[in-house]
Amino acid sequence: MMLPSDAIMVHSAFPQNEEGILKCLAAAYDPYRADYSPEAFADKILNRATLRNQIDDFRVWVAVRGERVVGTITCIELGGDPPDPHEYPVGSYIAEPREGHIIEMAVLPEEQGSTVAAFLLQMAEQRLKIESCTWISVNVAEHLVRAQHFFPKHGYIASGQVRDVSGMRLIEYVKNS
Repeated sequence: MMLPSDAIMVHSAFPQNEEGILKCLAAAYDPYRADYSPEAFADKILNRATLRNQIDDFRVWVAVRGERVVGTITCIELGGDPPDPHEYPVGSYIAEPREGHIIEMAVLPEEQGSTVAAFLLQMAEQRLKIESCTWISVNVAEHLVRAQHFFPKHGYIASGQVRDVSGMRLIEYVKNS
C-alpha cells in the first residue's frame, strides 16, 4: 500500500534524520531567539554531537512528510525502577509512581497548527506508558504561549511549579498516563 505524498509518518529517529531534526529545531526556535538567554538557546539548537547524544540517551521521534522532517519530540523515563517485589510479602508491594518527561518538542513553523504535534505527543505518551510511567511532565517556557495552550488541550494541567533555568521561567504541565 502506498502512502499519499502528503502523509505524515512518525517513527524513531534514525541517523539519516539528523540533518532534518537540526533544521526543524532551528526553524522552530529561531523566531524566539531574543526570548532565550544565550545558554538556553544553545540548549535548544543542538549540533550533530549533542543530537547524537540525545538519540543515544533518550527516546527521540520524528514526524516525516515525504523525505522531510516536519517535527520532532524527545522524552525520557525518570525516577528509579520500583524496588524488587521479591523483597516484599505477596500482595504488599505497591509500585511508586514513575515519571515520564518530555524534554523537547519542535514542529516546523508551516506545520504548526496541523496534526504533527498531536501525532508526536501521542507517540511519546504511548511509549512512556509502555515504560510504566504513571504520569508525564513537560516544562514550557513562559514565552511559548502556543505551547501553553497546546498541552492543556491534550489533557495536561499546570502543576503550579515554575522554575527558573538559565534565566528563563519554565511552567510545568503534568498528565496522568
